[in-house]
Amino acid sequence: MLLNFAPDDTPRCVEKPGTAALPRQLGLRLLETVYGFIPALNYAAQTRVEFSIHPICRGFLHDHTIIWELEDVGESHSKAEIHWPNRFSRFIGDKVYGLLIAYLFELPVPEAIVISRRVAPFRFGQPSGSKEVWIRTCPIVQVPGKFTTQRGWRDPFKLMATEDPEGDAIASIMAQAGIEATYSGALIVAEKIDMKDSEEIIIEEHSRLW
Repeated sequence: MLLNFAPDDTPRCVEKPGTAALPRQLGLRLLETVYGFIPALNYAAQTRVEFSIHPICRGFLHDHTIIWELEDVGESHSKAEIHWPNRFSRFIGDKVYGLLIAYLFELPVPEAIVISRRVAPFRFGQPSGSKEVWIRTCPIVQVPGKFTTQRGWRDPFKLMATEDPEGDAIASIMAQAGIEATYSGALIVAEKIDMKDSEEIIIEEHSRLW
């Protein structure tokens, strides 16, 4: 079962490029993490549901979920191909989306608080045991090396205003728990003396890993 969604649109967004597509349960957990509630989509697997969700309750039932249309389409064997950037990853930030997908697949992601331009702050991840924090800018699409990632707290609002004064490049900022590493440092490949010599890998090591 698939869940397709995109921000700032009607259910017809599925006909447009860039719509996120996730396995249904994974998608519901992602939306619950970001918005703080589970969309009311308790329908049978063979039912196609057109819906919209709203941070502030709407509609006759005064709920976060509005159902537009229901249709019995029978059994479907469609599978989601998880990829981004998509419209939702741009909405919350490419870096946030990637880490959130990793967390939902139960990979070890350090706890993060997300301060977004478009939705209320939310958190995900697991405690790392460290009391240090990193401030990480999360651009709409990946731009390696351009925006700030800094160890230690920094005013996120001032940082966003400084690095993205037009408000069209950075979607959010994360305050993410630090990690005490078991192995860190640098890796280089030693220069060959002649063509017969094998390459030697040199690793500079430090201690402790989460």
